[in-house]
Amino acid sequence: MMSTSRRDHLDDLLQAWGDQQRLPDEHADAIRRAIVADPRETAPHPVAGMSADWWLSLSAQVTDAIVQANDQAGRTARALAPTGAG
Repeated sequence: MMSTSRRDHLDDLLQAWGDQQRLPDEHADAIRRAIVADPRETAPHPVAGMSADWWLSLSAQVTDAIVQANDQAGRTARALAPTGAG
């Protein structure tokens, strides 16, 4: 762990360096805008031809496949179960 006097010295060095550095206002503003940007304004545009509800469609297809697979597994298990047990 850094001692307080060494930490203070580092803080002083960083402050002195920072006092000598200056970004052009346009560059600083571009960095600020990138950090605080509204993602709705900076998100890439949808791919041309891709439906806006593609995720819902894909999710429905995946869900349907899972339901069918589970249903088939249940029917297979029932078909293979021994009869007359009990």
